[in-house]
Amino acid sequence: MLKDKLVFGMDSGIAKGGIGVYDVDKHRWSFIFLKWRGKDVKFAQMCDLKLLNNRLYIAGLGTLQAIVVSLDMKTWHLAHAEGFDERFDVHVNISEGKDFVACSTGKSLLLLTKDELKILPQISDPVIVNYRAYIERLRGLGFNLKHRSPY
Repeated sequence: MLKDKLVFGMDSGIAKGGIGVYDVDKHRWSFIFLKWRGKDVKFAQMCDLKLLNNRLYIAGLGTLQAIVVSLDMKTWHLAHAEGFDERFDVHVNISEGKDFVACSTGKSLLLLTKDELKILPQISDPVIVNYRAYIERLRGLGFNLKHRSPY
């Protein structure tokens, strides 16, 4: 939760992954659709998503199992990857300390300093990027129209 927005990692059968942002004041949803830059990975589904006190977003992915960081929620950089299993792993979690972040991946416990995470967007290429998702948006519209109740 932010001061004026609710931010959710999106897990959908329609989209490859992304983030849903609800603006509380405007009562409006917006979506950031995300995909891996490499075509060999199909999903970017988040288990845990946090805004650290240094204004850096960090997410634990359940598919594939990884820890990624972002300055803007649209471009994500890899901090740690553990596996490319397409089965969703619910054991990827993040906790924030004063100067470090603890991440559990189901197989490992990582302690990463906030300083090393903060420089990742400056020294590495993004692994997950925003995309327009035209086909996924059309599928979502079709789903909503098909399941819309007249009541």
